[in-house]
Amino acid sequence: MVVRSVGDLIIVPSSLNLMHVMPVIADDLFTEEQNEMVESAAEMLYGLIHVRYILTSKGMNAMVCSLFLLFV
Repeated sequence: MVVRSVGDLIIVPSSLNLMHVMPVIADDLFTEEQNEMVESAAEMLYGLIHVRYILTSKGMNAMVCSLFLLFV
C-alpha cells in the first residue's frame, strides 16, 4: 500500500485500513494520551464504516454467503 501526504492530508488509495495510517499520523504529533484517543476514534470509525457496509444489500449478501459456508 502506498501512503501519500498532501499537505496535512494523508491519502491511502483503495483502502480504508486506518490502522496502517495511524502510526504515520500519531508518532510525532500527539502526546500518549492523545494517541490513545485518536486510536480509539479510528477504531470506532472503522466499526461504523463496517456496519454501514454490512447493512447494504451487497454486505448482507456477503454475510449470507459467509454464514452459508460455515454450515455446509
